[in-house]
Amino acid sequence: MLYLIGGPPRCGKSELALRLCRARGVPFVSTDALWGVLEEAIPAWRTPMAKGAHRILDAGGLFEPYLARCVGLLQDSGPDFAVEGELILPAEIPSLAASYPIRSVFLIRSRVSVDELVNPPGRNAWLSGAPPAHLDAVADEVMSHSSFVARACAELALPCVDVAAVTDGFDAALGQAQELLGLE
Repeated sequence: MLYLIGGPPRCGKSELALRLCRARGVPFVSTDALWGVLEEAIPAWRTPMAKGAHRILDAGGLFEPYLARCVGLLQDSGPDFAVEGELILPAEIPSLAASYPIRSVFLIRSRVSVDELVNPPGRNAWLSGAPPAHLDAVADEVMSHSSFVARACAELALPCVDVAAVTDGFDAALGQAQELLGLE
């Protein structure tokens, strides 16, 4: 089984993948790592895209054929594997699911504060020390992409967890996501 975990930055995708790895032995790869490898082959990808409402959709569109190839290769490599990252878009799931045994979940934030960006509950503190304008741009990107993902998941009947709306907190939200992946 392949587990795909998508959504905007700062929503817990890497943390969920790490928990699956620790609790179930499911290895995972991040689309960030795959993008980094592709930057070596495609020099135009080395220039970072500006933060904004369409950055993730634009990058995801470029990345789509590579994700499909990655999923195909991972399917052949063993019983279970997870791929997590913002470049996994809801529109890709139906075609991937038609060819491979996959389960997916998307994590979003309907609201986010600068403190949640800088001091996330997970392990990845990549925004520490970022200037306020950059933090504001990331917060806007998280909110706009979360809105897009929520709508797309609703239209496609894909599982989606709003980590900001789960009243029992971040850990409970990741628990819900695990359940939606069939990994209670």
